[in-house]
Amino acid sequence: MGKKNRLTFGNYPAVSLAARVSGAPKRPNQQQLARGNDPAQARRVEKQLKAVTASNTFEAIAREWHAKKAESWKESTVEETSCTG
Repeated sequence: MGKKNRLTFGNYPAVSLAARVSGAPKRPNQQQLARGNDPAQARRVEKQLKAVTASNTFEAIAREWHAKKAESWKESTVEETSCTG
């Protein structure tokens, strides 16, 4: 059959004992499983999407552009267009 996946709800202070016992956070996961979806895989995909979105900021793209162009520029141009600050 395969390894059984387990999902956690979080640590005790963050998630109350009553919520953990009632299983309230578990219900959406059970619904996903009933539809044939893997909730753990969905979390991984969501986390990966957030990382990609965060890396596509204007600053990140500007720094990448600057690094690529700096190879062909004079040193003074590199310093004048530097995006440190």
